Formats: sequence, C-alpha cells, structure tokens
Amino acid sequence: YMQIGIVAYMFAFAVLAVMSTQEHQPRIVIAAMMLFAANLGEMASAVMLETLVVEAMRHESSKAKGTLQTHSLMLMTFGGVTGTLLGGFASQEWLSIRSILFINALLKLPAIPVVCM
Repeated sequence: YMQIGIVAYMFAFAVLAVMSTQEHQPRIVIAAMMLFAANLGEMASAVMLETLVVEAMRHESSKAKGTLQTHSLMLMTFGGVTGTLLGGFASQEWLSIRSILFINALLKLPAIPVVCM
C-alpha cells in the first residue's frame, strides 16, 4: 500500500506539472482529480507509515515507550511545515509553479527503494 500511495502521489503531481505552463493551466476538474489522487496516495502512505511505527514500538523498552512515535510525528510535522514554507517562498522568488510541482513529485522518489526493503 505504501508503494501504491507513493506512486499515486508522484504521478498526480507529475501530471499537474506537465499540464501547467504559462499559457495553459489545467482545467479545474483535472486539477481537482489529480490533487484528490495525490492526497489519497499521501494518506495511504501515512497510514502504512504509522502502522510500521506502531509495530516497531513493540520492541521498545518500557522506559522508552512512545518515544519512537513521538519522534516520528515531530519529524513529519517539521518536514511538512518546512516544505510548505520553502515551497511558498520559492514560488514567489525563484521557481515557477511547474518546477515546484515537478520537485514535489520527485521528492518522493528516494522513498521507493526504502519501502521495497
């Protein structure tokens, strides 16, 4: 499920990037469908990740119970906030929306070999 979610997320953002040019923007229905697919893929990946973290928590000592989950959620929150801020700043200063959509799609690529282990 995690692999399917990651591929759906990457595919949706890649389609949006290909369809977005200065002269032509994707139709609202297509954009909504692609964002729905990306969010569905992200949710599937997040649920699988949370399941893996909960399974790994079984091996924690009673003293360290919950620290893995806490660190995992803190890092995911930090990454989400940082990515949102950098993406917003980059869209104002350096990059086009098309470039940001491509980068967003490609940033999930390193996760695929890790998930396949």
